[in-house]
Amino acid sequence: MPTSCPDSGLKPEEPVKYVSMSVLVNVDNFVRAETDRMFFDIQRDAGGVNVLQHKRMPAPIDE
Repeated sequence: MPTSCPDSGLKPEEPVKYVSMSVLVNVDNFVRAETDRMFFDIQRDAGGVNVLQHKRMPAPIDE
């Protein structure tokens, strides 16, 4: 999980807080909203920005 950003004013021991902003999703902005959600999940699972997540086992094809 990211701990600080040089310009954020946070100390390294303070966790970064994520701000949730609600946006009404409709047909016009669905692709953007879904892409943002997927990238957020990938970033969260990797542990933050500029962190590589490597899974040694291939994804099962039957799931």
